[in-house]
Amino acid sequence: DQDVVAIVGPSISDNALIVAPLCDAARIPAINYSGGERTRSEWMFHYQVGSLEEEPPVLATRMAARGFRRAAVVFDQSPVGRRYAECFEAARARLGLEVTGTASISALAENATEILGRLRQAQPDVLIYLGLGVSSRAVALGLAEIGWDTPVLANSALMFGYARPDWRDGYAGWEYIDTIADDNELRKHLGTLSPHAAGGPIGCAAYDIGRMLGEGIAASEHLTRAGIADGLRRVKQ
Repeated sequence: DQDVVAIVGPSISDNALIVAPLCDAARIPAINYSGGERTRSEWMFHYQVGSLEEEPPVLATRMAARGFRRAAVVFDQSPVGRRYAECFEAARARLGLEVTGTASISALAENATEILGRLRQAQPDVLIYLGLGVSSRAVALGLAEIGWDTPVLANSALMFGYARPDWRDGYAGWEYIDTIADDNELRKHLGTLSPHAAGGPIGCAAYDIGRMLGEGIAASEHLTRAGIADGLRRVKQ
């Protein structure tokens, strides 16, 4: 209604799944930054931060590489967690790995002790955590509370460690898929301009999305919603 020609956002797959059809209906281009490939549509563009579909196979492969054959899985009860769990199930089946138990947890859970106690009874080799990240704190605290010293493999949710340094000790010994690389030269350059932005994945994503939107505007033939959308479709690198 205010003649906006493009929107940056939203983040989080849950939100982007809701907004994508609204963008299509309004015919306004937007760039979401989430992990779900299903958030893309004709007018909803996607700067991917993590991947609900690609991370689980990486975790399953890592599990096999470390010699773990039996896993317990705890996942967020949300579109993000369920998609992660669905893709992990497919990946572990292809590799002949076993799941001894699964449990869903509220994405905002503050206590996971009871759930972890049940999963522990089957004596898995490893615990797999799949979620948005807030509940990872409850899982870390729960493991310590029940004294379960088990290996943990996790998705990119542990990027919360960038924003919450006080959570990091709870992740000690965990392995997870990061979303930024210390040897990324563009990130190093960004660090000279803005150490805060370069310190975690969201600042890096914001920088990249701003550049992409600029490229889309430069490539557009007319500064309208349709023109910006067409320009964004031409951004390939």
